[in-house]
Amino acid sequence: MIEYVPLNIKTGYSFLESSIKLDNLMEKTARLGLKAVGIADTNLFGAAKGFFAAKNFNLKLLLGLEVKSEAGPLWLYARDKEGYKFLVRAATQKYFGKEVLSLAEILEARGLIILGGAEFLAAGLKNVLNFKEAFGDDFYLLARVDDLLTNPANIKALLAIAKKYRLKLAGSTNPCFLEKNHYFFYRLLCAMKNNVTLDRIPQKTSPYAYYLSPDEMAKIFAPVAQSLKTTLEIAEKVGDFFPGDDLKLPEFTCPGEKDEYLRKLCLEGAYTRYGRISREVKERLNYELEIIKRLGLAGYFLIVHDLVRFAKSQDLALGPGRGSAAGSLVLYLLGVTEVDPLKHGLLFERFLNPGRKVLPDVDLDFGHLDREKVIRYLFQKYGDDGVAHIGTVITFAARGAVREMAKALGYPEPLLNKITPLLPAFGGSSIEKALRALPEVRKALEDPVMRKLLTLARFFEGHPRHFSVHASGLVVARREDLEQIPLASSFRGEKITQFDKDDVERLGFLKVDLLGLRLLTVVHRSRRNASIPLNDRETWQRIKKAQTIGCFQLESDGMRYYLGKVAPRNIEELAQVLALFRPGPLESGQVDNYLLAKHQKAPPVYHHPALKPVLEESHGLVLYQEQVLKIAALVAGFDLAKSDDLRRAMSKHDRKIMAALKEEFMMGAVKNGYSSADAEKIFSLLQNFAGYGFNKAHGVSYAYLAYYSAFLITHWPKTYFTFLLNSEGGFYPPSFYLREAGRRGIKILLPDINESQYGFTEVKDGIRIGFKDIEGVGPRAASIILEGRTTPYTSFWDFWQRAGYKLSVETMRNLILAGAFDGFGLSRESLLYCLEVYKLFKPIPGLFAEPNFSLKKEKEAGDYLKKARKVIGVKFWLDLEAKVEKTGEGLIITGEVTFGRRRYTRQGEPFLTLTLENRQEFYEVLVPAFLYGKSFWSLTKKFVRIWAVEKDGRLFARKIVPIV
Repeated sequence: MIEYVPLNIKTGYSFLESSIKLDNLMEKTARLGLKAVGIADTNLFGAAKGFFAAKNFNLKLLLGLEVKSEAGPLWLYARDKEGYKFLVRAATQKYFGKEVLSLAEILEARGLIILGGAEFLAAGLKNVLNFKEAFGDDFYLLARVDDLLTNPANIKALLAIAKKYRLKLAGSTNPCFLEKNHYFFYRLLCAMKNNVTLDRIPQKTSPYAYYLSPDEMAKIFAPVAQSLKTTLEIAEKVGDFFPGDDLKLPEFTCPGEKDEYLRKLCLEGAYTRYGRISREVKERLNYELEIIKRLGLAGYFLIVHDLVRFAKSQDLALGPGRGSAAGSLVLYLLGVTEVDPLKHGLLFERFLNPGRKVLPDVDLDFGHLDREKVIRYLFQKYGDDGVAHIGTVITFAARGAVREMAKALGYPEPLLNKITPLLPAFGGSSIEKALRALPEVRKALEDPVMRKLLTLARFFEGHPRHFSVHASGLVVARREDLEQIPLASSFRGEKITQFDKDDVERLGFLKVDLLGLRLLTVVHRSRRNASIPLNDRETWQRIKKAQTIGCFQLESDGMRYYLGKVAPRNIEELAQVLALFRPGPLESGQVDNYLLAKHQKAPPVYHHPALKPVLEESHGLVLYQEQVLKIAALVAGFDLAKSDDLRRAMSKHDRKIMAALKEEFMMGAVKNGYSSADAEKIFSLLQNFAGYGFNKAHGVSYAYLAYYSAFLITHWPKTYFTFLLNSEGGFYPPSFYLREAGRRGIKILLPDINESQYGFTEVKDGIRIGFKDIEGVGPRAASIILEGRTTPYTSFWDFWQRAGYKLSVETMRNLILAGAFDGFGLSRESLLYCLEVYKLFKPIPGLFAEPNFSLKKEKEAGDYLKKARKVIGVKFWLDLEAKVEKTGEGLIITGEVTFGRRRYTRQGEPFLTLTLENRQEFYEVLVPAFLYGKSFWSLTKKFVRIWAVEKDGRLFARKIVPIV
């Protein structure tokens, strides 16, 4: 077997230009016995992942970039750090208006290895000589498979120039698909990229443009065999170029030394929080500060504190905590979190492992309307060249893969509309899973065309499609550090990194996660700085009775079911419900044991008497990750840092690390007096539960926010529902919340030209619908109405003169039909007649008096509502009154399906949760797996009759019949 280094490999990160996946590439390279691999995409989105993947397979990565130059395509490889910096600049410039690099700019670069092919040679000998002079032996001519097989004249010219000017040839296939039989998929990608059908894609790319084996390369490159040896020379030249994992914090200016300033702020916070500083607080604070100092992270904590300080100074909606950050006393004293880790038994090591020098995660929740203000502050504080949004690569999910591939194959739109809505729209839910689980997809497979589409589309699942902006992440760094990350421009013009959040974090950069929560906006604005007691009886009664529609994290039907079962009485128990209601605990079957023990119907099972102090809070269930840490420390004598290493290895199923730690665990347990059998039993217990153990710090933080929302909806329901409707957040659609407010006795009032705002408004009598929910009344029309309302409009004529004439006739008609002018005492028929007359007059103040004509009275008040509903977008009344009939076998519910979700049982079988509503109540019915397949197509109808039985507080459908 010959030795060579495959060069100029284009991966899927060249978006729709290659079907090669990085892991598959590295696996094949290692399998072929090669030692290095050269990637050259059209950007650097895959550079970090390529570097780490190569490392995992013990391969050397040659990082290149395919660029457009004035003289045709060139392939630039980083020889050292200087060369890497140039690649970063070139990859960045591509997305900021400079897609073609000038030869002068390239010639000034240092640290590069450059490959130019026949196109570069054809652009002029002068270019070749200039590059030879600038780069010497680091400039190579490129011999490609296509040239050898179809353009021998190119090879002849390259050889002649190489000989005359003492240049070397490097051989490459420039592969863009991995295996020979992937050519079809590669051409499909080309069709998708150009938005055409496959038959319009010319077969320009050679079928040999796949990753050839060494034997295939030796055969094809026999006429220029030396060119393959040259690739080894190129690989030898490449040194250390990629950024290291050292911490790259931005500069933060503070009075004096950072560690001392951090201690000063913490002591001030301790007096504010506790008044008197106890020994427990002092010891924990000293412990945390010592670790922070040893790891050199004081600046990190000060940066986060400064961000929160700004948010609080502007009265922005800020959450009580998120993730493991609530485990830090330092962050609690700095005011970053509002959860006392000592009170709730939270661990600092779960947040910051002293044995791992990595930046911890501090994720901050802000109201969705306030997040941008915080981002602007970051840019102002650290500069445009010190902050960037984190990018993310969007991959093909099941639905997108099928739709785009079917379009490329020329299948008609009706066929696409038949299958794609049935498939998962996001990553993580595969076609394979859909085929196994969803009866509607299995039914579609009866069609041979569908079967072909689904089979082919599996190839593209998980393949890079395009780039976007991460929902919450930003990177903050010094300018010189940020220059190590290639950037791009999002479709909104935001500066984003070409490395994703995992890459950025792994390279030691400060990643700030700023999440925008709509319900946090609702809580903050409804609260209005009011103090919320944690022992409010009415609030806990609401939570125990699961009357929590509209409450943060507590409103889904499944969550409400378990709220009713657990009946939490305090924040700790509410946090346990949040931890329990997840696939892992539910599928384990341990929730039933938890409920029996909590309600004292059965004794808790602790597995070993020594575990009782740790598991007593969760009634014998290993519910939290923090419990895994505590048990490892208690039984095996691990320090909490090593305990966290064990938890991490267990959750990631890292067998190598887990095996080593298990040996230590067993030895430590035996040393502490446990038998080998008991130690094995306890280790297995941790192993079984660690994979889905919940972060208690996160659970407690969100339990506070959930309680706050329940308190507000209990005591200020009208205010809360108004903000909830305007936020358009929550588990259910706005129409559902509007009807729920009505069911709670809150009047829903039609739009009023003098009272309505753009959105919903809280008024004395109820909640007033805003202008935005009237068909045809957009932001511009609403702005005209509101700007003209300097004083209340006194009549329809007054409105016309001040604002109405600026609106379209259609907008005016819809305002009339929606009831916006009902307060003027005229029937809508009369108002429509007035409109026909008024539109003949262009208002000139004082010139025209109001036209005088007889007006009709409205025949029936009920007619108002019927007409208004036709133009009001938010559905606040139902078309069909739901009926419930009791029978000996259960209930018969007839009604309108207003909401539905697909979920899965422990066995992976699908079922539906349907919401049927009427004016007084709503019903949630589970459609079990055995009925789901038979009923799915019927459920596309809005009105159904369901025969249901009640079991354990839930309604289960037994038969479904569409009635409309």
